[in-house]
Amino acid sequence: MSSTLSRPDAPAATIAPTIEHTPADAEDHPPSDEREFRGFATAIGLGIAIGLPVVMAIIALTVKVVDPSLDTAGLLAIVIWVGIWTGVFLGGTVTVGLWSSRQH
Repeated sequence: MSSTLSRPDAPAATIAPTIEHTPADAEDHPPSDEREFRGFATAIGLGIAIGLPVVMAIIALTVKVVDPSLDTAGLLAIVIWVGIWTGVFLGGTVTVGLWSSRQH
């Protein structure tokens, strides 16, 4: 008696042969976890290195235009505080997004 839940027997000709991977087709495989993490960490570092000074310059120019009478200490405080929070997170996010679009 056959159950409808049992697996049907397939003829041997329809079963696909197993493919053995050789070093020649190693490029087709995704990169190793260590190499992928290194690329991810490099993207974050690059984003911080580029994003931080760019955002700081934009904030400095914006604050100088809005309040030209602000003293240097006040300007530096605003630029550093906003630059750290915005430059690090925005720069890191953008470069990780670009890295991810190339990887996946």
